[in-house]
Amino acid sequence: MRNLAILVISLMQLSLNAQTGSHLVIQFDGLKLSGSRLSYEQHVLKDAYFDLDGQRIETKNIAFFKNNHGYFANLDSITKSKESYALRIKEGRISQYEIIDIEIYGGDQLRIPEDMVQNSPMLASGESFQYYTKNDGAIQKAKFKNLKVDLGDRSETSKYLNNFRKYRWFQRTIIALGLGVTAGSLAVKPDDVSFTPLTALGIVIGGSAYFFEYSKNDELRNAVDAYNQ
Repeated sequence: MRNLAILVISLMQLSLNAQTGSHLVIQFDGLKLSGSRLSYEQHVLKDAYFDLDGQRIETKNIAFFKNNHGYFANLDSITKSKESYALRIKEGRISQYEIIDIEIYGGDQLRIPEDMVQNSPMLASGESFQYYTKNDGAIQKAKFKNLKVDLGDRSETSKYLNNFRKYRWFQRTIIALGLGVTAGSLAVKPDDVSFTPLTALGIVIGGSAYFFEYSKNDELRNAVDAYNQ
C-alpha cells in the first residue's frame, strides 16, 4: 500500500509539471488542433483513437499531443508497434522523453489499476531517458549514433560522448574476455559439458559488463544537459 502511495505521488508530480493551457494535437502533416478536452479511447474489436472535443482523430495521424498529464510523442514510427507513446520528462533544445503506458495517461484522470505496482512496468519515473527531440523536431531514439549527430554543433558535449564510447569499449572488452574464458573451459574437456568453476568465472566476468550500463547511459544524459545549458 505504501509503494502504491509513493507511486501515485510521483505520478501527480509529473502531472503538475505538465504545461497548462488547452489540449493539443500535432499531426504528422504539421496540422495543429486544440481543444478543451483530449482523451485516448480504445474499445474491444475497434481501432484506438483520440477524441478532441468530440472530434475523432486516428492515432496513426498524431505525432505529438498534450493533455492534463503532460506532453507526449507517438513512437509508432520508431518502435514499429501500435499505440506506443512517450512522455516528455525534460524540456529544452534537446527534450527528453520516457516511454509510458497510454492506458494510464490517456484520460482526464490517471487511470491507475489496483495491481499497477506488480504488473505495470510502463510508469514514468522521470529518470529514464529513452527518446528525444531536437528543437521540437521529429522524435528520435536516444542512442549514441543519433545524439552524436544532433549534439555535434556544441563542443561542450564531446567529452561526455567520448566517455560513453569508453564505457561501451570496456563493456565489449569484458564480454569478449568472459566469452573467451568460458570457451576455454569447454575446450579443456570438449566431451564434458558440465558446469565448472572456470565456466562460472567466464560467466561472472562477462556479466560484470552490465555494471557499466548505467554509467554509460548517464554520459548521454550529461551530454544533453551540457547541450541545453
